[in-house]
Amino acid sequence: MTAAAYLEYLVEDPDTAIIGGFIETIREPERFAAALDRAAALDKPVVLLKVGRTARSRYAITTHTASDAGNPEAISDMLRAHRVIEVDDLVELTETLAALQSPRRPRGRRIAIVMSSGGVAELILDVAAATGLQIPPLSPTQKAELEAGCGFITGDGNPCDAWGSGTFAANLPQALKMFDASPGHDIIVFARDTAAVQRHQQDEAVEVAGQHDVAAAAQHQPAQSRRPRVAHGGQQLRLVLDAVQQARADIEAERVVLAQGIVGEERTRVGLVGHRSVKHVSNRPRQ
Repeated sequence: MTAAAYLEYLVEDPDTAIIGGFIETIREPERFAAALDRAAALDKPVVLLKVGRTARSRYAITTHTASDAGNPEAISDMLRAHRVIEVDDLVELTETLAALQSPRRPRGRRIAIVMSSGGVAELILDVAAATGLQIPPLSPTQKAELEAGCGFITGDGNPCDAWGSGTFAANLPQALKMFDASPGHDIIVFARDTAAVQRHQQDEAVEVAGQHDVAAAAQHQPAQSRRPRVAHGGQQLRLVLDAVQQARADIEAERVVLAQGIVGEERTRVGLVGHRSVKHVSNRPRQ
């Protein structure tokens, strides 16, 4: 069996919505590409980790599979042309697959981040610069409006440290509402830097997110005009628990947020890159 044969099966499998793969070699490139096109036509994202980027790795693949690993640049070009999300390591593979679990995809790649740590906000800005993430600042008018309700907001407002006046539970929905209505942002990430043992703060986060969803539904606006909600609208509210790789949230908290269409991630860099990659499958032109 070749990678192309496995891919063809998964593309046609009615129980498979997202396809992930670890690939050493592509023995039937034309058949493989055709299967990728079929996946795109069925709106099934394909996320691949293709090894063989160095001479030693390609030699190891040849001795392992008795097949040529292929030119890495040419293979990446081929994968990109057929709307594959190519990732760099196993962690990014799993985080990207997690991001794709959301029932809706964003309209663009402009990320808004609401969080409870000024220090992690600064870390995220460094990560964004190094990885090419789009984290547009709030406009002066938006920032002034948010500060009128929340108190002082550090930086340019994105990432938004929602502690503000020191009442996080009250400020969080205001920050979500601001980005919800913003025409300059496509994805909302809610990041927490707390550990699983801090149950009171997790419960607070889940409750506020749920209330935001109810309030959004109560607006009675057409679905296509709604901004990012927990489970509604063109954008996504994605819950990033443990933004600095602390313990994961308990199972019940994850069950609640997943039921609202919120995706959980663990690691700052690859989690954010994974969310950016989600847009990759929906806006890249087929070649």
